[in-house]
Amino acid sequence: MNNTIPADWAFHSELNSLCTKITAGIEKYWTIQGFTHGRAPKVDVTSVGARYIKLGSFEDRNGKYDCNSVYCFIDKNNGDVLKGSWKAPVKNGVRGNLKDADILSKCGVYGLQYLKGDNQRLSTNYITIAHLLK
Repeated sequence: MNNTIPADWAFHSELNSLCTKITAGIEKYWTIQGFTHGRAPKVDVTSVGARYIKLGSFEDRNGKYDCNSVYCFIDKNNGDVLKGSWKAPVKNGVRGNLKDADILSKCGVYGLQYLKGDNQRLSTNYITIAHLLK
């Protein structure tokens, strides 16, 4: 498995921007909540597979950041952003695309929004990164 993203990958800058903005939103959330037990988690690439890039939430463990959960997956072919489990994206996991202007409205402090109800719409009771960065 190749764990590096080619520099000429079409969505390289969008991926870097997404990770930076999500991390900034999480840091703001921690400040608002008054959390003082450690540094805020960071979101970054944890692995690169044949089709998907896995983004993880890296938490401070005694001064060192370790990945303890999956934040989302990115489809390398088209830039789709998908909710997933530890191993792979979930069925009906697409929440948007790296090129979407509103992708941060589907990102939360702990991961992407869940779908709700029979019509599989996004939950509205959710603190989003877009809201935190206003």
